[in-house]
Amino acid sequence: MKTMKKGLLVLGILAFCLLSAAFVGRGGGLRGWYAVDDLSVGGISVTDLSGDETQSANRMKTGYWPLGAVYVRWKEDSGVAYLAVFYNENYDLLKATEFSTDSGKFSGRDAEGAKYVRFLFKKVKGGNFSEGAALPVGCVIVADKKLGTTHDLPENAGVANVLARAELCASVTYETRAVLPNQKEDFPAGKTVSGIVYSSTRQETLYVPNTVSLESYLTAMNDPQSYLYTRTVALRKSKTYYGTVCSAYVSYCFDLPCVYTTNQLGRLDSIRALKNQSMDGLKLGDILLLEGTHVCIVIDILRDERGRVLQITEAEATPPGIRTRTYSRKGFQERWFDQGYRIFRYENIDSVTYEAPAWLDPVKGIRTELLLNPNLCPRRGDKANWPLGETVEIDVLDAADYTDAEVYREDELISVLPISKDRCLRLKDLSSGKYFVRLSNGAKKSEPVSFIVVEAQISVEDLGHGTVRIWFDSWNATPSWFAWCYPDGKTAVAEAVKNGEALTYNQAERRHMAAANAVELTEEDRKRGCTVSSYASGVWMFKVEFETEYGVISSDFVQLKVS
Repeated sequence: MKTMKKGLLVLGILAFCLLSAAFVGRGGGLRGWYAVDDLSVGGISVTDLSGDETQSANRMKTGYWPLGAVYVRWKEDSGVAYLAVFYNENYDLLKATEFSTDSGKFSGRDAEGAKYVRFLFKKVKGGNFSEGAALPVGCVIVADKKLGTTHDLPENAGVANVLARAELCASVTYETRAVLPNQKEDFPAGKTVSGIVYSSTRQETLYVPNTVSLESYLTAMNDPQSYLYTRTVALRKSKTYYGTVCSAYVSYCFDLPCVYTTNQLGRLDSIRALKNQSMDGLKLGDILLLEGTHVCIVIDILRDERGRVLQITEAEATPPGIRTRTYSRKGFQERWFDQGYRIFRYENIDSVTYEAPAWLDPVKGIRTELLLNPNLCPRRGDKANWPLGETVEIDVLDAADYTDAEVYREDELISVLPISKDRCLRLKDLSSGKYFVRLSNGAKKSEPVSFIVVEAQISVEDLGHGTVRIWFDSWNATPSWFAWCYPDGKTAVAEAVKNGEALTYNQAERRHMAAANAVELTEEDRKRGCTVSSYASGVWMFKVEFETEYGVISSDFVQLKVS
């Protein structure tokens, strides 16, 4: 899923800083760090060079110091680590930087637009900062006011990026424009919602933001006629057309190549159960997993001075949507360990990247002017994939004084349509390709919406002895992974084996489909255009996921009786 993995480590860290800064008020500190109120603590001394005694006294009291007027010294190997936190003239947090312990002093300007700097400290094990919790530059979290306790800090940039991903999905806020199907009590029209809604969308793998981007999800949420409000799914645990589940959420947080099930996560080579299942051994980014049932991810840990866990916050996708919960030590034990959950750790966590969406302001939230088109919205959302052969429906949210709609394929104008009375543009029989649509009135043009019509063809072949070959092809999408499952119910089995005929998923009984297991395709598979795997004899269902710049789209499921 290369398209949806863009971002540099540095950008990920900075984005996490900005996300977290939304929760930091004026004078707020950092978890695990304490303000240098008593300037003698830990051997630090601060000299105000401005010459203004009144201002100097005020700075001593508030802890904020103007850049260029501060000179700091500290004792090396004092067992205390120091952090400089930079603010602009409105005291908005800009960045946090560790002190250089080479010279034993700090001065000057180190953040563009910074006017004030605030100094914080923390005790470090053994008097050596490298042996303590390493703080990625810019990684800022809310302070805990309870003295004698510290919140764990991310060990590296990858962990910070995992937390940023988890935070994004749990905190993104929007408003429903109509009642969400099957969830009218939880999501009535006009409700302000935080977090992605829960729904098992395994029939088309429409998981947000793994395969469907947040941009498509949020723009569809803004259109009361979109498929989020008008389409329903009959599968177990399915509610809205787009959504997420616990394992999809964790797969996204770890930036995994597929959407894995809870049966699969703990069996991946890169995710292993800890030998020491002690609560005090937990780290940020660890997951609590009960295979085949549920999974959550640890996003905050509060410890006492001895390192004993006092409090844990986890994030999970569970009805009605992604949420976070904070537990006491006893409460966490009862909810997770006593129920059979085990700690698993992602061994490649340091390689996770993250890039904050351009339309997301760290303080104000969604910047609608950068995200929402005021005139048009495809019913799958803006910048979404559409299967070849399906009529593309685009709602005219506000016609204003526009009279027509222009349709472009690969930047070439292919048709001009009048705006109908029902204000829905229906584009039929489109060939594969990338499309743009915008309203027009002579020389006046609206901002466009776009979508990709994807050709996603597969076939399956029983080779005998439990071996199946899956063929796949697409000229405008990259095969990413394949998925397989069994029809969970007598109705589907009876229909699938009837006359030994292979049936498409649409011909099968949708309500009886089990969770699909995902397997990443190799580069060799992609070059050959097929993959071969072994299965127990019986009826199985297969599909392939294809990737474009707008996300991932599924082929139809194909059923086959494996001999």
